[in-house]
Amino acid sequence: MNWSNESPSDTCRFKELHDTFKENMINHNLEQMVKIPTRNNNILDLFLTNIPSQVHETKTLPGLGTSDYDIVFHEIKVNRGNIKQIHR
Repeated sequence: MNWSNESPSDTCRFKELHDTFKENMINHNLEQMVKIPTRNNNILDLFLTNIPSQVHETKTLPGLGTSDYDIVFHEIKVNRGNIKQIHR
């Protein structure tokens, strides 16, 4: 998947599956937040959200040990909601 234009790569063997996935993303108003390569020049991780404004930062960190796979770090805003008091 080429995430810059959300199209299948030239070598994609499963274009129908790609189209179904993209259609589901559109139907659920989801946006892919990982836009930087996580392994060589490929984006292997998905972080989909329907509230992209809540994602403050997405970046990669060097892999562990001799891994050629980067760690994906997301900083997001999470609302806890109201804490209910227990009546005694």
